[in-house]
Amino acid sequence: MENLEAKTPLLNDLIQLNNDRIAGYENAIQELDDNDTDLKSEFHNFITQSYQFLTELKDELERTGGKANDRATVEGEFFRSWMDMKALFSEDKRRAILKSCIEGENIIYEAYDYAEKLEELPSDARFLLSQHKQQLKLASNKVMTLYEAENRA
Repeated sequence: MENLEAKTPLLNDLIQLNNDRIAGYENAIQELDDNDTDLKSEFHNFITQSYQFLTELKDELERTGGKANDRATVEGEFFRSWMDMKALFSEDKRRAILKSCIEGENIIYEAYDYAEKLEELPSDARFLLSQHKQQLKLASNKVMTLYEAENRA
């Protein structure tokens, strides 16, 4: 029998973080200038990725009778508001947005890393989190590469 008590709140936290990630990238897209199509395209890819993660996390919860909590967190709302202000007052909006995205990617990656290491989490759930974490690392590396390119320009 899987440990539903350990799994449900943890996976719900990751669901909420993915909702924050989606909202953060949607907000970033709105803050970007019209000619920033390269970043908008990448950010749309990350949004699609988080929607896929949401589906898989919810399926994992429902498979064992858990219930998904599908809302963003208060911390995520604060982070998005802070990103708005940071971009508004920054001379280089692209760099400011990318820096905020790096911070967001680090937060979600660390949450996945923590969750994946919990022994009370069933192995199937840990495997799913490991897959997500690998994809998040690639996304984080992509954002870092874009940010570094901005710094060289």
